Amino acid sequence: MLSAASDSLPIGITGEEDGEMVRNGDERNKMDVRRYELRWTHHQSTVVAEVGSLYRDAALVDVTLACEDQRTYQAHKLVLSACSQYFQGLFSRHSAHQHPIIFLKDVSGDECEALLTYMYRGEVSVSHDQIHRILRVANSLQDADPVKEPEAAVGEAEDTQADGQESQKFQNPWHHLEKYFVLNQEI
Repeated sequence: MLSAASDSLPIGITGEEDGEMVRNGDERNKMDVRRYELRWTHHQSTVVAEVGSLYRDAALVDVTLACEDQRTYQAHKLVLSACSQYFQGLFSRHSAHQHPIIFLKDVSGDECEALLTYMYRGEVSVSHDQIHRILRVANSLQDADPVKEPEAAVGEAEDTQADGQESQKFQNPWHHLEKYFVLNQEI
């Protein structure tokens, strides 16, 4: 039985007995093998919150994004790669660079900040006059499922799910931004 110390941890432990195992063919070394499954109760929410904290505190950052207005933003290659095929390919091809500086042509600091907020938090609030430029930048950062302008996207958000594009190996995180905008245009 496990000690009571594990009760204070945010994990659940279950066990099952696998029976006996013989090591090196020696009958004297038979041992009881038990397997335990450890489950972190709030893994996803904890990881997302901690990654957000790392971004907010600029801790363990490994890439700098430089914008056209000369503002710079520190970020994590892992997060950028998870959200963008463009970044994923760029960092894969140039993996020797420990802390690259990526110059984002025709991207303002406000647009970059909005997209980073969306990548790290999964949501962002932007004004109506910003949405078209942010969607343009989002499209330029990935190729899997280009985000459409809001007028073209109305009525097509359901079609994307119906024809199975969401089950692609790389799911486009910008698709969710498009749906959010289409469904909440009046905000």
